Amino acid sequence: MAFVGGMPNAEEHGPVLEGETPTEVTLEGLKVKSGSHLCTVYESERGRLKLALPFLEQGLSRGELCFLVAPEGSREALLERLSERVSVQQARDEGYLVEASGFPTGDEAFRFFEEAFSEAVARGRNAFRLLGDMAWMLDAGLDVEAMNAFEMRYEHFLAKQYPVVSLCQYDASRFSGVEVLRALKCHSDTFGQPVERFLAG
Repeated sequence: MAFVGGMPNAEEHGPVLEGETPTEVTLEGLKVKSGSHLCTVYESERGRLKLALPFLEQGLSRGELCFLVAPEGSREALLERLSERVSVQQARDEGYLVEASGFPTGDEAFRFFEEAFSEAVARGRNAFRLLGDMAWMLDAGLDVEAMNAFEMRYEHFLAKQYPVVSLCQYDASRFSGVEVLRALKCHSDTFGQPVERFLAG
């Protein structure tokens, strides 16, 4: 497990672009409110990048604190593409891109985000976002019950309590149909959106 990036003060990277609001993000033209916990299911590299790239690009362009959790290979491939649009290295250097390859347990993941979100708010951050490729949980050897327990705990105690938009990605080639179904049940905000936008080939 590796972490990159610190926590910048709000005055260092606070303002958003003119005409935008820190309480929502835009995904393929959809307005998504802060506090949303969404799930996307993909089956190819193109599908994995479909929402992930614009989600992180907008966040970094606005100077928002962005968390990225994904297996190392997937994370680096995503950041390579993202670097064609924004300065990933600058985001790393200035501490508003925080990366992890995963966590040994769901409890450790929850504690990390609880502490990181609390610290971000204490430093004056009023908008941040999390992109999680949940294959990290498979790589950590966690079973479906552990995954669901983490997702539900995150849903109830973090996602709605902090100014964060959370986007969890599930690889349909690695998760079973039952696991995907259970994942969707942990992301009720997804059903307030056109669901087909979150199913990528």
